[in-house]
Amino acid sequence: VLIYLQRIKKLYVEPKPDDFVFAHRDGQPIHSMKKSFISLIDNCGVGFDNKGNRRTLYSLRHTYSTFRFDEGTDIHTLARNMGTSISMVEIFYAQTRTPDQVSELTKMRSGNISGGNIFDVLDKTNYL
Repeated sequence: VLIYLQRIKKLYVEPKPDDFVFAHRDGQPIHSMKKSFISLIDNCGVGFDNKGNRRTLYSLRHTYSTFRFDEGTDIHTLARNMGTSISMVEIFYAQTRTPDQVSELTKMRSGNISGGNIFDVLDKTNYL
């Protein structure tokens, strides 16, 4: 990013408030980042998801939300930040769970038997 901003600074000796931030080398505005984005992700080897669908710039929205969840951002803050409702975040972005969430959701109450599968646990209790 620093190199890009330094290049932009060279293009505009005296930047004005209405100069373009995202511009070609000649200073003309970039009208679409689609080709550049596709080139970038293809060169990185991540142009397609695990289902074979082409990633798009919009894919970054899911990546962003997943990273925020991984960092512990609560769903209310994330929904406000992304300009959407909590229910939309739950439907489209909250399927990814962090290891902490998995641990919390799958832990057993203290005093119960842990380990093995559910049938091992049931065999060792009075549930059956």
